Amino acid sequence: MDLISSISERHSVREYKSQDIVMDDLGKILEAGRLAPSSGNIQNWAFVIVTDEDKKKEIAVASMNQIWMIQAPVFIVVISDLEKAKRYFGERGDYYSTQNCAMACENIILAATSLGIGSCFVSAFVEERVKDIVGAPDSHRVEGIITLGYEAKNTTRTRKASLYSKVSFQTYGNKIEDMDKVLWDYNVLGKGIEKVKKTQKGISVKTKEFIEKIKGEISKKPKK
Repeated sequence: MDLISSISERHSVREYKSQDIVMDDLGKILEAGRLAPSSGNIQNWAFVIVTDEDKKKEIAVASMNQIWMIQAPVFIVVISDLEKAKRYFGERGDYYSTQNCAMACENIILAATSLGIGSCFVSAFVEERVKDIVGAPDSHRVEGIITLGYEAKNTTRTRKASLYSKVSFQTYGNKIEDMDKVLWDYNVLGKGIEKVKKTQKGISVKTKEFIEKIKGEISKKPKK
């Protein structure tokens, strides 16, 4: 599955099969996280893989009792090294740490989607409890938990807002009418629709030409 398809297909999965994820696929998913961009290339993240059933249950309970999480065969607990970030960027390092880990998480989730593996990003949890469960140092912060596994039933992603509602040009709130039409080349769905429209336009032009030709032939006939 290519990148754009992975982005389009990705959705949060909360029901999983008991099927394990093979280590080769898990390695590819983690490699995607490792290759994410980061502020100043400090790469101040760490990924803790949790497959132990008891630990998974503890983490699910610490995540506001989201017991559905236990179904997933793999948890990835994403942790940031705050001291490293602050050493480079001062107090802004705290902010950058969250951004860095968010980019790594997105890479992980999209890589999983491309391999047919479902995921869900969990951000509601008691941080100190999760840190204790996975043994994270005091200087580190838990940024998120990603559940991974094969989806138990087919679900579709929730409806997303239109480009028009989210995109401005040059200044905030400066909108372009028919934005989806203007940005066809950047809209996967738009490409398909535009192709259909061009085909329809081509047919329409030929039809008009045919009608005009017929009209011309009729006008040439001598009147009785």
